Amino acid sequence: MLAPIDGVVTQRPVSIGQIISSGISNVGGGTSILTISDLSRVFALGSVDESDIGRVALDQEVDVTADAYANRRFKGKVVRIAARGTNVSNVVTFEVKIEVLDQKKNLLKPEMTTNLEIIAARRNDVLTVPNEAVTRKQGKRIVNVLLPDGKTEERVVEAGINDGTKVEIVSGLEIGDKVVLQKAQAESRWRAGEGGKQGGFNPGKMMGGGGKR
Repeated sequence: MLAPIDGVVTQRPVSIGQIISSGISNVGGGTSILTISDLSRVFALGSVDESDIGRVALDQEVDVTADAYANRRFKGKVVRIAARGTNVSNVVTFEVKIEVLDQKKNLLKPEMTTNLEIIAARRNDVLTVPNEAVTRKQGKRIVNVLLPDGKTEERVVEAGINDGTKVEIVSGLEIGDKVVLQKAQAESRWRAGEGGKQGGFNPGKMMGGGGKR
């Protein structure tokens, strides 16, 4: 008997001498005797919250990490985004399929749990401030700046990308400006669940192409 694909045997659910059902005569499809996985391409499946799925697009870069290799990041890209979400306990998530393209992808094994960080946007050498420093006033983004004489001044700023913890300031501030963060603002945001990174992605699951015999 020849396998229909090249691959590695990753599961053998039967033992030598065990009676099995024929796949031809049995209505249930018979007994699987081997699982063969094609590890030439490695994929990870992750669940993305509906609040974040709008920022996910095909071919975006992805950093993949696994508990087995805590200090290593595997490079990948988004290859498929589910057209329909899954509702579990009133939480809607969308499945995103990631292909691992790293040269060391062979270190990853089927069914490993992975963490996926999808790079929606990237900026280098930018000015950032904590999210809590930026407020809204009459439809504008405002930052309170501490002046040399101890007084504060409201400045209208233009904000860029946001990673959930810090926000990019495109204009309105200069390097060296001191921004004021009121304690009440920080506490209210934290109690509202806005402390830390927002809208993170759920852990992913490794998979490889495969077939059963």
